[in-house]
Amino acid sequence: MTRKDFADLKFVGSSWLSFFEECIIPSIQPKTIFNTPISDIDYSKDQIEVKSTNGSIFTANKIIITVPLKILQSGSIHFMPTLPSNKQNAINSITVWSGFKAFFKFSTKFYPAYLSFSNSSTRQGQIQYYDAAYAQNAPDNILGLFSTGQPAEVYQNLSGNAQRDYILNELDTVFGNNIASFNYIDHIVQNWNEEPYARGAYITPYEDGGQVEILGQSLNNKLYFAGDAYTTGNDWSSVHAAARSAKRAVDELVQ
Repeated sequence: MTRKDFADLKFVGSSWLSFFEECIIPSIQPKTIFNTPISDIDYSKDQIEVKSTNGSIFTANKIIITVPLKILQSGSIHFMPTLPSNKQNAINSITVWSGFKAFFKFSTKFYPAYLSFSNSSTRQGQIQYYDAAYAQNAPDNILGLFSTGQPAEVYQNLSGNAQRDYILNELDTVFGNNIASFNYIDHIVQNWNEEPYARGAYITPYEDGGQVEILGQSLNNKLYFAGDAYTTGNDWSSVHAAARSAKRAVDELVQ
């Protein structure tokens, strides 16, 4: 597989979020229920029964499951009957990397479009600094940091000023003259491991495509799976892969 050779496409003057807000959300928002984690899915009868942690019960003929893989790995959703052994084995065996993201605002642009390191992409994880405002005609200088796997844990083990200073020092070391610290204005961070409805980043790109394919397979014409982890096994762990898997799941569901 050559996923790492794929071109990284992007919106200009927009984003995936803007696309969903304009094209998808308006038609489904009135029927969307937020902050309602699911604890049980009973698909043993004609009508599927889905129970939430607050006791609410929903029924349907078919459902699409889109929770991050880490949620299934945690066992917080109980299936009745239990998932087939090949599906459960794929869930348990696949590695989901830790994830950390930060955006730093600077008074001047002293960095390139992309900054790589010797460990920017390995089997242990990824780390990359990138111009988050690249080609966007944005007025601010925003440098993004995205790290997964073991490299991400370095940042996740820090917090507050210590975390900020570690990142600034990392940049000062690369560019010299304390240029990052001198031009620093503000920053925000997101530790994906601490997001309750995510608990991590995404599947390692070195995973077995056959196991990923099993994750995306539907069950009994009742349960369908969509998201960046539930694909055909040719591509995964990206927004575009998630969007394609959602289309595939809906196409299967309405057949």
